[in-house]
Amino acid sequence: MKSPVFFLLLLVLLLSSCSRKGEDMKANYEQGCSYAEKGMDTLALRHFHRAIEASDTNNRRCDYQTLSRVYAEMGKLFRKVNSPARQLQFFRLSEKYALKANDSLSALEAEREKGEVFYELNILDSALICLESASLQYLAHGDTINAFKSHGTLSLIYLNKGDTTKAEENFSQYEIYANWVERRDTATANAEKAYVYYRKGLYHEALQQLDSAENYYRRLTSVGDDFNYYRGLKSIYTKKNVNDSIEKYSQPYTEAYIEYVSEINSIQFDYDYNHSEEVVQAKRMKWRTFIRIVLCFIVINLIIGLVLFFKWKREQQRAREKLIKANIAYSDTLQQYTTLRQEMENLLQDKETFIKDKEEKITQLQALLSQYNRAQDCDEAFNIDLQVLNAEIVQQLHKFASRGLQPTDKHWEELNQFIDTIWPAFKSQLLNLSANLTLKEMLICLLSKLRFLPSEISILLGISPQRLTNMRAALNQKLFNQSGAKSFDERIKFIKTN
Repeated sequence: MKSPVFFLLLLVLLLSSCSRKGEDMKANYEQGCSYAEKGMDTLALRHFHRAIEASDTNNRRCDYQTLSRVYAEMGKLFRKVNSPARQLQFFRLSEKYALKANDSLSALEAEREKGEVFYELNILDSALICLESASLQYLAHGDTINAFKSHGTLSLIYLNKGDTTKAEENFSQYEIYANWVERRDTATANAEKAYVYYRKGLYHEALQQLDSAENYYRRLTSVGDDFNYYRGLKSIYTKKNVNDSIEKYSQPYTEAYIEYVSEINSIQFDYDYNHSEEVVQAKRMKWRTFIRIVLCFIVINLIIGLVLFFKWKREQQRAREKLIKANIAYSDTLQQYTTLRQEMENLLQDKETFIKDKEEKITQLQALLSQYNRAQDCDEAFNIDLQVLNAEIVQQLHKFASRGLQPTDKHWEELNQFIDTIWPAFKSQLLNLSANLTLKEMLICLLSKLRFLPSEISILLGISPQRLTNMRAALNQKLFNQSGAKSFDERIKFIKTN
């Protein structure tokens, strides 16, 4: 089970990641605004785009208010270069995220800007709906200046529809906003004044008040709007049919238009190029991150696998060493036992005290051997001829087991010949009990009859202790119709050998 601390750390990392994204978005937004005020539109656009990339709109903690303002500023940048389609896209997004942030004023400003764009696209009904809605909502908030800001364009729409009464009514209200702009002296005042002068020029031109319109168009040079200055005067002199003036302003207007279009294309190209580059870069980074994660996962699993493998090998080695050590101890004890029994038989004629001493030692060794064989009666467990115990092939097999070695086919053949010689009836008795014994099962019976330990038999036959236990249990069932392996040795001892 994973510790709660792990999940707490994961939560902290996720929250800090969200926090960093919000900070990155705000920093890029502020930097973009700074570049926009200095007229460095390409750099401003690049930072606004980075601010958008840093946002996470699927996260509830996303700073939708800042994101709304980013899109609004991008819309204003494209208004400079007369790109209404782009403007409409960004002002719609600005309104969407302002509503998500419950920022009603930003949503209202986006609604008004949409109306201005619809007018530029000559979608007058949509423009009328957006601008009148925005004006009424501003008035409801008590903001008459921003409410009347929309009325310049509204007056042009009503003139286009032929409703001069409403046009004049809206224009008179627009004058309140225009007078407020004239009194301003801020970093953005020139852009606002240019907007007012051009709207007033269009209004008077539409009413055929060409001198008034010309007056407002000429004011545009004082606020740095040369393009609309030349465009407005060219339109005025075309209507007045003054050819010299038409030629005078046509060339500068054409040059300004070419420069204007070039600037539009430049900014749009930079925007599209930077956007596609950043998208490609983001995908590349995601792919690299995925590759790193996969590689880390593979390496970690490889390390874990190697650690587990070496641990398993070490445990296997330890188990084998323990088995061999037990076999050596058993073999040594058995050797001492058979030697002392031999000595006892050779010295039966010696003094009683000497015999008693040897009997005590034998008793001790029998007790020790009984622990290995788990037999209750050691005399019964080793009630076997010394000729069998001391046979060269039997002693050789004990040594193989104590060294962790397996006999060759030649050794097994020699053992079979030895058994057939000393116990001629043993194999036939086994086959009478079960005629379908395998070679390995026959060897297990022979070795058990010769008092070999299960640990020795597993080494000699090259099988695991667990598999040997299973085979002994199967043999007990097959030969004696008894379950389990515990009584197998006892029953195999009493099979007749002659």
